[in-house]
Amino acid sequence: MAAKDNSDVNKSDSDSSEEKSSGGKMTLVIPIAALLVFAGAGFGVGKFLKSSKAAPQESAEQASSETKDDMLLDDPKAMEEDGWCYELDPVVANLDVPGVQRYVRVGLSLVMSPELDQSKTEPFMNNKAPFLKHWLTIYLAGLSLEDCRGEQKLERIEQQIRMAYNQQLFPDQKPRITRILFKEFNVQ
Repeated sequence: MAAKDNSDVNKSDSDSSEEKSSGGKMTLVIPIAALLVFAGAGFGVGKFLKSSKAAPQESAEQASSETKDDMLLDDPKAMEEDGWCYELDPVVANLDVPGVQRYVRVGLSLVMSPELDQSKTEPFMNNKAPFLKHWLTIYLAGLSLEDCRGEQKLERIEQQIRMAYNQQLFPDQKPRITRILFKEFNVQ
């Protein structure tokens, strides 16, 4: 009977050690599973809140742009106030960066005064386009990489191009190019 009791004691010891080891694993699995569930729920709630906040902003932006477009289409005078655009072909020039070959590619639209008749001015602009591109290439080749970075510097470049083009095309007159629009401005 003593032997039987010993085997029962050994058996119960092994059962309790199995319970302890499986219980130890369970104590790790439950917190990890809870952590994963809560993290997933937090991610999902964040996505939901972000999309619900973004939707009203997008619809408001769409509505405002649609009303602006509707106003422009309904009122031809509003379009005439902005003038018309003359498109220049893109210009590529090497920047003035020592030791490294960097270049800039710029495409421009010239916004012409609404006072200018497009049918009469466009042939004039077509004749002057090679000279405008030549001047722009030389101007861009004199810029450094730092001159091409940032909003303020791009606005300064736009202003200098506009002033130079107005002086070249319409000397001793009021400026006829009201704005310069960058179709592209790529630095590599």
